Amino acid sequence: MNNYIQESTSVIINNLPIIETLLASFATIVLEGKVNKAFRLRKEYNNRNLLIFEMPEIIKEKVREINNNNITEKHRKELLRFERIFKYNFGDECLDIFYKNINSLKIYVNNENTKRLLIANRPSGSYSYKNEITLNSKSSNATLYHELLHLSSTLVEDDIIYTGFNQQSYKYGDYGRGLNEGYTEHLNKTYFCKYSVSAPYYEYLRDMAHVLEVILDNDFMQKCYFKADMLSVCNRLSFLVGEEDTLKLIKSLDYIYYFFKRKDHFLQEDLVLDAFREVNRILIKAFMERLKKYNYNEEEENIKIKGLLEYLKENFYSGDKTYYIHDTVDLKEIVEKYRENKHI
Repeated sequence: MNNYIQESTSVIINNLPIIETLLASFATIVLEGKVNKAFRLRKEYNNRNLLIFEMPEIIKEKVREINNNNITEKHRKELLRFERIFKYNFGDECLDIFYKNINSLKIYVNNENTKRLLIANRPSGSYSYKNEITLNSKSSNATLYHELLHLSSTLVEDDIIYTGFNQQSYKYGDYGRGLNEGYTEHLNKTYFCKYSVSAPYYEYLRDMAHVLEVILDNDFMQKCYFKADMLSVCNRLSFLVGEEDTLKLIKSLDYIYYFFKRKDHFLQEDLVLDAFREVNRILIKAFMERLKKYNYNEEEENIKIKGLLEYLKENFYSGDKTYYIHDTVDLKEIVEKYRENKHI
């Protein structure tokens, strides 16, 4: 879990003129990808007007080896394993930030006992933009890999921390934490630690990030994540659901993240239910817009939709409490409304 600036959800992309100004300086890239779940779409959606951040020159360092004397032998072994898996599964263009950060990384182990950590609600690991990973003495390899994924997708420029799909600064606040943690855990479980166990709200964020990946294209999402390019993801999603719903989806995932992570008194239970419902609505809307790109017959369409609904949550269980979000009829009604092009 990242250990950065907290709270505000204001962000650069909230202002369309700013987006248009930023877009003028981007390089056009058309990305293709593969999707491997039951509700995958037959073809990939490529918008030739999609623009993406060009990698800053400071990241284009052709260092392609690990030479870090700050790492203990135990952690070096896991770090080299992480590197092997990373290089095997992701393209060379995804490695730039990893190699920029890895040789100045410091890993600290906090020896506080597990009971105290649980009482304090502290994470089992954290990554700081100062390029430091802090673990507790009971942290698993899955925790280390999760934090190494943050390391592999974090850069700081002009007082803004760009980390995967999260942007943070004193001026603009903290935006995209829920999506970023969910997608980081999705990559971790998909490629590094398949059988690791996460808190229920992390599993939820992971599933929703995966659904978004299927909608937008997995190769595209991976490249954006490892370039710390949140804007291009928001841009592509905006083509499907509009800027307002794009912003609502990101903020809803942030709200869910903070509600279950911190249980802060100002985060209210009825509002977290609204956030769950907004996530379902917007992901259905985006998926239905994608379906319109293809000439599926009704039976094929229904198979895709059934696969999607298996991922979306009707109820959410956390500890001994159940949060009632939707029932099956509600979700199917949302699908039908978007199938009929009705605004909801």
